[in-house]
Amino acid sequence: GLLLSVSGGKDSTAMILYMKEIAIDQDKLEYVFMDTGWESVETYSYLDYLESNLDIKINRIRAKVKIKDEHEDIYRTCLNLMGREHSSFVATILNKTMFPAGAFQWCTSILKIDPFKLFLNELDYQPISCVGIRRAESKRRSNYSEWEFNDGFDCWVWRPLIDWNESQIIEIHHRHNVKPNPLYLKGSHRVGCFPCIRSNK
Repeated sequence: GLLLSVSGGKDSTAMILYMKEIAIDQDKLEYVFMDTGWESVETYSYLDYLESNLDIKINRIRAKVKIKDEHEDIYRTCLNLMGREHSSFVATILNKTMFPAGAFQWCTSILKIDPFKLFLNELDYQPISCVGIRRAESKRRSNYSEWEFNDGFDCWVWRPLIDWNESQIIEIHHRHNVKPNPLYLKGSHRVGCFPCIRSNK
């Protein structure tokens, strides 16, 4: 089966739509969103929109971070201010008493990669991990292959949109009458962790 990583961004949404266009059997598709607990309210709502409009179910997984007893009160205060029930990101910051920074950029590995590995291990089939990464996104990604075996995940990775440009991404949204994440319309270029504390101005 194919396991599609969904971020709420334009590229992963385009990948969902592309799978529909090439008539991949829906029974062979599964969707997963790695929830860091530091996503925009608009992104969470957009996932609901995708589920409703595309008739799909997105598995929402997150790191199971046990908050230390001495941090419980401030953790609850943070959650109340943020208006949410959990945040693995905030819990990990409090446990580590530090933000991700420089050589200690722990956020992706702890909050996305580790829970994704656990999710893969619990599947009763050998998945092909599909991601909406494009070479045009960055210099680092320009060298990526469409197919490769990932030893860390112990599965094949397929990047079906690897050679697409941004115009193609926008066009497939229009063809299927699917709105983009509202953050793009507010000027954001990316809609991952929001706000990413390592973003530049």
